[in-house]
Amino acid sequence: MKKEVFIAIIVMLAVFTGCADHDELVDNDASDMPVAVNLAFSMPTASKSMTRMADSVVQTTPDCYRGLKEVRIIPFKVTGLIGSENLPFVYDVAGGDESGRVSGKPSALTPSAYYYYPDCPFWSGTTSVLFYARGANSVKVGVDAIPATDKTYYGSTVTNYMDVSSPAQIQFSPEQILQTTDVHSRAQALADYLTAIASTTGWSVSEDPKLKALYKDFIHQDDNRNNAVIGGSSACVRAFVEELYREAGKQETADAAATAVAAAIRNNIQAGASVDDQGKVTLTNWNGTELTGYPAVIGLPDGAAALKWNGKAFESHTQTSVETSITSLDHFAYPAELCYYGNSTIKTSSEDVDKTVYQNATTWSEVLGNYKAGTVITSATKSAAMVSPVQYGVAQLSVRLKQVVAAPFLDANGDIVSFADNYYPLTAVIVGGQYPVGFDFRPETVQSWPEGETESEKMTDKMLFVYDPQVKTDKSAGTAGYYCLSSSGDTGTANTLVLQTYEKKNVRVVLEFENRSDKKFMGHDGIVYPGTKFYLLGEVNPAMGTNTSPDSKNRVFTQDFTTTFDVQVESFKGAYNVMPDLLAPRMEIGVKVVNWETIRPTTVELQK
Repeated sequence: MKKEVFIAIIVMLAVFTGCADHDELVDNDASDMPVAVNLAFSMPTASKSMTRMADSVVQTTPDCYRGLKEVRIIPFKVTGLIGSENLPFVYDVAGGDESGRVSGKPSALTPSAYYYYPDCPFWSGTTSVLFYARGANSVKVGVDAIPATDKTYYGSTVTNYMDVSSPAQIQFSPEQILQTTDVHSRAQALADYLTAIASTTGWSVSEDPKLKALYKDFIHQDDNRNNAVIGGSSACVRAFVEELYREAGKQETADAAATAVAAAIRNNIQAGASVDDQGKVTLTNWNGTELTGYPAVIGLPDGAAALKWNGKAFESHTQTSVETSITSLDHFAYPAELCYYGNSTIKTSSEDVDKTVYQNATTWSEVLGNYKAGTVITSATKSAAMVSPVQYGVAQLSVRLKQVVAAPFLDANGDIVSFADNYYPLTAVIVGGQYPVGFDFRPETVQSWPEGETESEKMTDKMLFVYDPQVKTDKSAGTAGYYCLSSSGDTGTANTLVLQTYEKKNVRVVLEFENRSDKKFMGHDGIVYPGTKFYLLGEVNPAMGTNTSPDSKNRVFTQDFTTTFDVQVESFKGAYNVMPDLLAPRMEIGVKVVNWETIRPTTVELQK
């Protein structure tokens, strides 16, 4: 979905033989004769750009159309907009599976490419409909198909619209990546590995000044003997022990005991890693458990992994507590998947509407002019059309990285940071404010915000944060093609899909970068080593955006709208190694949203 992309869906409705309650029907002489139903929708031609989600995921061109799955069209005897209090007729589930019924390339019938969807079951008396569907997961990158089960690529939204009938019961929720905060085996292995190194005989009691300083740094202890959280990812652990290996190798002293301790430290590092002649460390395993790939192996960002020295050993911390103000592992969710939503009255025809009507029409109102029988399905109805088009049920965030203009560019110590255009690529976007939404994709329909309650109170413990690591400009480019912080100009736009957020509530956005320079720098909570991820946080106030639409004015994200952030990075003073508690009332802000706007996709008319 792009900010000027809109899907118009036409439904030719039919009445199947059925057992509707005739007391609920407007047309009491309904027959058992089915009425042909055709579904058609138009895909606009939009300019192709390199974004994430990929063009093939968000359908920026007709060629990218993925088809539909799990289509459900629900009939109502309602004049006007359907509300949560309305009850539907008895109805069947429409088709729209991935067997080809509504998938494939755009139709050749019209330059605007629409599809017919036949045989939808609607009862006499129907005056309006709800429409739901998901995008079919059928994208190819090169010659390889992305597996339909790849939730990181396609996104994932938990819903029950295929199983329940009342709008009040329909819900869409972000899907948690992890529903547990249990310590993973690799996290435990990393903790045990560092514990073994810290427990090197003689190190903790050494009086050698350099060894004492190295020990305090390694267990992250301050002058008051308080221990802070450190990054627990494989990348961070590798960086920590590589630095220690290098510094221990510099031990030059006449003290034989200190020299022996330094050598023992290096030997203990090699017990779980290989070290080349240049001192580059590669993690291997600890007691048979892999030390690499954590926490990516459980689908989470590196910053979600945290370790802390408890006086005797390193412990893996997985949830927010008074001692460790981190984000709990179960607060991360997949991006929203492509969902469709329609809520419309209908117009009917007692005759079949010929396909040439769509071929020759230039506007949707012109098409609707062919439906003259009324606004209610009867036994004489041959076809019908939704008056209002189907929309995207999700919202889109577009993050545009602005040129770095700060000179000098500083870290948390006030030191100048080494800077080049390919040093700091954007590797993920994390978006807060994600709650379940109701049948109309609005969170208020599911749970209202209690009067007087703030984001720092109990409501926030239900909030999820979308984690989208697919921000490369082109997935087929492998490790290439990242958007990087640049001092020579603005870089591209990274997109992700989210659910609508509450009105008048700030939304936190986190940008994940990787340090690909060969220099370390000091962030807000510690040193950011080469090869490790770091996080810059921003907070967006809905009152500050450039947004005049009454449909989305007081909201950061609104379904069927695109919200664009222009993000400026002015220093690395606010860089985090470990994801802080994103629900906490105060955090160090590291990115500045210099401008943001919400734009509704333009309505696309049929073209000749």
